[in-house]
Amino acid sequence: MPGTVLLFGHADSADTVNQFLRDLAQGFRDLEQPCLLTMLDGRTPLALDPAVIRQSGSFAVDINAKIDTGDFPKLSLIVDHPVSHPRLLAPGARTVLGLIDREHCRIGDYLRAPAVFIPHGGPPPDVIAASPRDIDVLFVGNLLGEAIPRTPMEARAVEIGRGIALSCTDPFSAVLAEFGRLDPLEIKPLLDLATNESQRLARLAALRSIRAARIHVVGYVPDDLVEQMPDGAILHGFDRSFFQGRDLMHRAKVVINVTQKFPAGSHERIWYGMAAGCAVVTNRSSFLAEDFVHGESILFYDDPRQVGDLVEIALGGDQARAMAAAALPAYEAGHTWTERAERIMVAMIGRT
Repeated sequence: MPGTVLLFGHADSADTVNQFLRDLAQGFRDLEQPCLLTMLDGRTPLALDPAVIRQSGSFAVDINAKIDTGDFPKLSLIVDHPVSHPRLLAPGARTVLGLIDREHCRIGDYLRAPAVFIPHGGPPPDVIAASPRDIDVLFVGNLLGEAIPRTPMEARAVEIGRGIALSCTDPFSAVLAEFGRLDPLEIKPLLDLATNESQRLARLAALRSIRAARIHVVGYVPDDLVEQMPDGAILHGFDRSFFQGRDLMHRAKVVINVTQKFPAGSHERIWYGMAAGCAVVTNRSSFLAEDFVHGESILFYDDPRQVGDLVEIALGGDQARAMAAAALPAYEAGHTWTERAERIMVAMIGRT
């Protein structure tokens, strides 16, 4: 009997990551790999079926190492920088980390388990031909409030974030360059502050640069920043469910991604946008550049203030539709959750 992949989500997690697991489970099914997805909560303790444990090739998958599977092998998808998750200091005896940026696999001293590159993925293409595409631009993401440092080191971390916000500089690299190698628990708050501040300012700069477009924003926007949104912007607020943003993608011509913390990886909104038939404007990524060509199948920015100009290019004539169509073959061939399921199978049992 073939092994079974046991996927574990958690009711307390944002539905974004639980949706990853649902789509990843479908990816395993597409490979004809037996799998079982379980959503845990505070009332549902983890229980591993002894019959499954005995099957050769069985293993578990969870998000951010939340589930302790003891000696049972597990791949944990880490959907942020691994330094941001202190629980990874004790990830489990037979855990493999699936990291979403290639450079994260090379941070050596900060990893306590073997690591493989498993970037975010997306669903099968779901382009609705009859969709009205009445939204010019869709931005999905939160705009955080200004960070308040408590110590001189934290103040310096915030300054680092401000200094790299208008570039595609990796916050982790910038923090290391300033502070050197610190203990993981020391570097975590500094990295979080630098990342949040750079992302806050980059997203604000990107949105401010957009002119004369029907734009929808899905995510938290502080009251003091509402007036700085583009004229006529429709603000949907924070979407814990993930489905609102995904549904709006079927109405959008262009999806914007502003997440410079993955310069050698990707973010799920890129893939879900492509799957829905959107053109994508995003910060430059060496991983994305392997399969997508700037100006043909994607639009890369090096400074978030360039986003407005890139949006105008995409909205010119039929460019958004043409760019989305050009991206779809490479996306479908190499960036769905089915492809990520194949990567996981190779990492865990050496084959698909």
